[in-house]
Amino acid sequence: MRTALLLALFYAPLVFSEAPAAPDIPSTTEAPTAVSQGNWTGYYAGVVSGAQFGSSSDTTGALGYNADNQTWNYATSGLNVAAQIGYATLWKGLIVGPEFEMGYLGLNGSGAQPGSPGSDTVGSSSGDFHAALRARVGMDLNRSLIFATAGLMVVNRQMQVVDACAVAPCGGSTVSAVSKALAPGFTMGAGIEHSFWENFSVKLEYLYLLLGSGSFSGTTNLGNTYQWSGSSSGDVLRLGFNYHFE
Repeated sequence: MRTALLLALFYAPLVFSEAPAAPDIPSTTEAPTAVSQGNWTGYYAGVVSGAQFGSSSDTTGALGYNADNQTWNYATSGLNVAAQIGYATLWKGLIVGPEFEMGYLGLNGSGAQPGSPGSDTVGSSSGDFHAALRARVGMDLNRSLIFATAGLMVVNRQMQVVDACAVAPCGGSTVSAVSKALAPGFTMGAGIEHSFWENFSVKLEYLYLLLGSGSFSGTTNLGNTYQWSGSSSGDVLRLGFNYHFE
């Protein structure tokens, strides 16, 4: 009896190991197509609102007003409100696509030219309309999306230098030089977006912007013409809401 049991234990693994394998049956199921885990592909539209904190600078010309080739900086701030529309698709596991926005961007600030008599020569900047076209690349975390963005923008910016000779001792001359034009620039940033109800999402976004330098001139009450150039940069923090179309 013991011998028969031992023989059974010995030969059992051989029997099962040599059992014929089941014939291969061709699979009729295709490999799954990559899809977004969350509702992040397709068209979307929404609004954003936040604030800009940055700086502007003015620079006198080679034969400059009060001083030659002098640059001074001053802080700027303002509201940022915009409407945006975008499209996203899945590419190599990433959510990618363009995003376009139009709205209002404040660049309000001013500062006195150092060394000007009575510090009454003041540079200032302001902004209103802006538009931006950016690319957005994101990582799908199901109900959340972490993204980076970068692209081009324009801002309807006003740069101005005024000497009203209003504070004694002033230099004896007055001037008002102003330029208002679309200033091209670059913007980049990152953020996180979260789907909170059906096709709606909320996002928190940070952007850095850098606007190109613009030149402007003005003529004093004594008939002399002077040149300036101005530039602006800033940081924008804003909250937004999007609706994702199916």
